[in-house]
Amino acid sequence: MSTASRRADFFVLEAAEYVNDLNQLVSQREPPDAERLVRGARALRGAALMAGLGTFARASASLESIARGVRDHALAWDPHARRGWQEGLATLRGLVGRATTWAAEEDRQALALSERLERIAGGQATPEVPPPQTAVLTPGVRAFIARESVLIAGSLE
Repeated sequence: MSTASRRADFFVLEAAEYVNDLNQLVSQREPPDAERLVRGARALRGAALMAGLGTFARASASLESIARGVRDHALAWDPHARRGWQEGLATLRGLVGRATTWAAEEDRQALALSERLERIAGGQATPEVPPPQTAVLTPGVRAFIARESVLIAGSLE
């Protein structure tokens, strides 16, 4: 087992615990302890940085920005902020589960999440996110793949 995979495995355990703790804080009816939100989001960001997941860390930093805004009374813990936080946690929970097989798609999801959360932290409304487009293999792409496959197969013989 490589060092990177051990770090990812440890991250999954650690981050899942942080996400669950943060979820419990915001699932109560009364406003959560903003200082605990800041600490939890910061711990989640630190775990992501240690695991080498920069885009996950950026999304966690965006959660931390919302929590800091609430703590410093620069942002109200209104339904918009609460919903953004909860949706962010749900997305991060899904990304935690895929940390051991992290790829470009997870980077895109984490970056999109961080942009949405940064808008909330800045007090801006978040636009509806269009569903991702499915990749389509055009005839040109198929021809390229066929040519490259023939070259690779020829070099293996």
